[in-house]
Order: sequence, then structure tokens, then C-alpha cells
Amino acid sequence: MPTIHTLLLLSCVLSLLPGRADAQDVGQASGVATTPAAARLAQLTALHAERMKSVDKVDKAATNAASAIHVRELLAFVRDYPHTTEANGTRLRIGFMARRDSAQMDAARIALGSFDMSIGEMGGGLMAIRAAKNLGLSATTKKLKKAMTSETKTISGRMDLVMHIKLGFKDAAWAREVLRETEEMASKDEQKADLLLGHARITLAQFPKDKAAYQKALEAVLAKFPATPAGQLVKDKLAAAKLAVGSDPIAFVAKDLQGETFSLEDYRGKVLLIDFWATWCAPCMKEVPHLVAVYDEFHDQGLEMLGISLDRESRRARMNATIAKRGMKWRHVCDGLHWYAMVAQQYDVRSIPFTILIGTDGKVAGLNLHGEELKAAVKAAIHKR
Repeated sequence: MPTIHTLLLLSCVLSLLPGRADAQDVGQASGVATTPAAARLAQLTALHAERMKSVDKVDKAATNAASAIHVRELLAFVRDYPHTTEANGTRLRIGFMARRDSAQMDAARIALGSFDMSIGEMGGGLMAIRAAKNLGLSATTKKLKKAMTSETKTISGRMDLVMHIKLGFKDAAWAREVLRETEEMASKDEQKADLLLGHARITLAQFPKDKAAYQKALEAVLAKFPATPAGQLVKDKLAAAKLAVGSDPIAFVAKDLQGETFSLEDYRGKVLLIDFWATWCAPCMKEVPHLVAVYDEFHDQGLEMLGISLDRESRRARMNATIAKRGMKWRHVCDGLHWYAMVAQQYDVRSIPFTILIGTDGKVAGLNLHGEELKAAVKAAIHKR
């Protein structure tokens, strides 16, 4: 199962790369590119592919010449559509091409130097920094680091950045610098609580098997700042750690894709299956046909389902297309916050797919069930009514 620690950065990064087949659901559902930038980039990619068909792959000079033409086209694309996710992905692409062909170093310097940290996700920015560092572009690397730190304005976001720099990027000096600046920013109780919660998340990421250390870090937040949003969230996280069959689920209020606000209490007296999923999660998508079958078989008998998507806001079109194409007819929630989706945070979800089955008595009837085991549990909860 994809976990928050192994995929948080990777999914950010992959979402920025151009020319990917991640439009599998969106593209097949609509048949067209969703933005002018995406359409133009698709044209350039197709043009380059066609051009390469006539090039003898053994002829390195001819191959490099064709690549040089494509790089010039890509730089022109970046100039025409500078403030788009497609442009950022293209900047990374040019950086990768320079690693294979040193003749493209000047192009990489221009492309990576113009990487827009205000667009997209943290992973893309870190990947741009890594690309510049690997190419030996020290001035560009320094510039991008400064831009990323400046663009990350909240305490929570900065602590997330510290975690990625320290554990993923492995740049201890930069991590210490960002942490020091972040600690100096935290003057109000809410900020101090967010800072402590950030430390708890870093503890979990660094020592995922040390449950006691993570719990102690969470308890410190609740003890010092119980009235803050972070304190209330930690209260839910600590309760989530004790979830078991027969226990009370964590109460929450959310807004569905139609904009309707609802609460868990609205499902009292019904059998409810909550499914945490995302379009980028291969095991989640593999589970979808089974979920559809369970819903179709038991919905008329009283089963309700609720999908909590961990997709980012930038992937909303893909998510909507996937829901329609795969026949996922139940209610869905997506706040666009990825692993930090609010309901997922309340339940402290760390890997997906993850399911919670709630019976008509309002108690948890099953946790993290899949396949035939899930179907059997749903059937038992329905017949228990």
C-alpha cells in the first residue's frame, strides 16, 4: 500500500512531469487537452516523436541535433506559458535532457532558473533544486532554495519542507536553517502548536515503527495547546490510534463534491463504508471494481459509501473523470490537500487504500477491509440491522 512517507514527495514530483500518460482517465473521458498550455505541449511532444522517427538512433550527432531543436521549442513554450504547471514540468524535462547531453547546459540553466515555486507542489520545486545541484549549477541551486523557502509561508508548510529536506533531500544544513527561521516565526499559540505538530510528523517519518515516540510528540501538542486547531486535530489522531471494532468513529464535518456540507452524524442508523483513496494510488484503483460491485449489490439494502480522495486540487479534473468513468456513484469528498486532507488527518491515515466500516449502531464494524473480507463484513452489517 502507498504510504505517506514513501509517496508524499514522489506523487508531487510525478504530477509535474510533462508527456506522461497520467491523463489516462481525463484524456479518455474528454478526448481533449484541458488547457491551451497542455494542448500546445502535447503538440510539441507529438512533433518531436514524429521527428525522431526519421533519425537514425545510432547516429548520435543526428539524435543530439533533433534534441536541440526540441529544447529550443520547449524553451519557447516556457516563455509563452510561464506560469503553468506544464511550464514547470517542461523546465524539469530540459534539466533531465541536459544530464544526457551537456550541450543543453545553457538551456537547463535558463529553464531551471525560471522555475516558478508559486505553482504546483513542493515536490516539483525540490526536484528542480536537485536537478540544478546535479548539473553543478550552484548559483541556480542557491536561488531556487531561497525561492522555495520564501514561498513556503505557513508554519505547517515549512515543517513539511523541513521533513522533506532532512529525510528525502538529505540536506541537513538547509533543514536546520529552515527550522531555525520557522521557530522564529512561531509567536502565537496556534503557530507554536503547528510547530510542535510538525515535529511530531517528522518523528513519525523518521521513526515510523516507534509508535511511542510519535504518541508522546502528539501528546505534547495536546498538553500545551489543547484549544488550538492543531490541538483539536491531535485529539482526533490520538483517538484514531485506539480505533477498533466496537469503538466510536471519529466525528467529522465535510463538504462533498457538490458543495453540500454534511457530518458523520447524518449517516446514523445506516451502514456506512468510508474509503480513503486517490487516483494516483495503483492499489486503490485496483480495488475500485470490487467497491463498485459491493455498492451495487448492497446499496438498495441500506449500504452507503463515502469516498475521501487524497488527490490534490490540481488533479481534480482527473479525479472527477475517474469517478464518472469507473461508476463510483457514491458520495465523494476532496479538499485538494493530498495526504493532509482533513478527514484523513483526523483518522491519521498513513497508507491507502484504507476503509472504515460503520454499522447501524454507529460503531466501527470493520477496519481496513478489502476484497472478499470487506464484502463479508458489509453483508454481516446489513443483516445485523
